[in-house]
Amino acid sequence: MQAGPQIGDVRISFTVIRPHNVSVVAQQTGETFCPFPLNNDTISLLSDSIQSAELMFTRAQNANTFLTWVLRIIGFLMMYIGISMVFKPLSVLADVLPFLGDIVEMGTGLVAFLIALPCWLIVIAIAWLFYRPVLAIILLAIAGASVYYLLKRRKKAAPAAPAA
Repeated sequence: MQAGPQIGDVRISFTVIRPHNVSVVAQQTGETFCPFPLNNDTISLLSDSIQSAELMFTRAQNANTFLTWVLRIIGFLMMYIGISMVFKPLSVLADVLPFLGDIVEMGTGLVAFLIALPCWLIVIAIAWLFYRPVLAIILLAIAGASVYYLLKRRKKAAPAAPAA
């Protein structure tokens, strides 16, 4: 073992950052900034140029809306994939005849979609129930109507039992 540092032990690099204008939404505390307290939450925004507060808040809201929709779509896809995986043994079982396995897989994919969609709407509605009850009720109504439509259509498609 060597007692002291050797050349190459630590790599140090320096970068020059030239002073430039920035826009900040934060609370000044002494010589630094900390997040601004806002309704049981905090906010801190930084822009690399001079911008109005309205523009900074608009961009932050747009980024938040985009992230929310991305997460909703990911949630729906995960629910659809999970339900599809539950039905996958049916298509594997029908794969004894290759064309039959493909048909069953398409059918189970459709069924998984038709189950995932109302479940996804119900989950989103429950999440909105406290903050936007009207939107939550509308989503629950859409989910309920789609389930009702599917059940009504299924009963129509079922053949009547022969009379004895």
